[in-house]
Amino acid sequence: MKKTTYIALSGLLAVALLCGCSSGKKKGTYVIPDNMPEVCRGINFDEDPDMMDICGVKTKVFRSKGTEEIARPLIQPKGALLARYNNETELRVPAFDPVKIPDKMIGDVSFEEDDRMKSIANRMEYIEIGNTAQKKYFRLSLPQEYGEWREICFQVKKKTLTPVSCKSFQRKVNRAG
Repeated sequence: MKKTTYIALSGLLAVALLCGCSSGKKKGTYVIPDNMPEVCRGINFDEDPDMMDICGVKTKVFRSKGTEEIARPLIQPKGALLARYNNETELRVPAFDPVKIPDKMIGDVSFEEDDRMKSIANRMEYIEIGNTAQKKYFRLSLPQEYGEWREICFQVKKKTLTPVSCKSFQRKVNRAG
């Protein structure tokens, strides 16, 4: 055989070996659930893939970046979270329908991948007005980067949260107290 044939076969063999040696799986491409147990937090799933099933972690299905949902848990009320999906933010409280919240009301709450498992240290005030508590309201305060707080107020009606003015909420608190 000719020398050029040997060189071509050697090159093909080298390429085949290099392709065969790569795993084909990109590291760190996982969907990590928001309600993951404390035991599973901080585990490197690239090094310990057996823990993926136990912790509910799945391999990420690649989608366009604009359609991925990122959620941040809130400290109060228990089980609530802020979810960002399609450049819109929703407040999700258990037993209530999700409520869309404009970005100007959220402020500078981070939805970066590094922050998504950190709970937001928010505050919540709840009041009921009337003898039979016909009207229920709550105010959600979200921390901002420079120590300020942004407030969002809601009226509770059956399974829906209706945004109301925080000035109106404060007037009701002043009358009730």
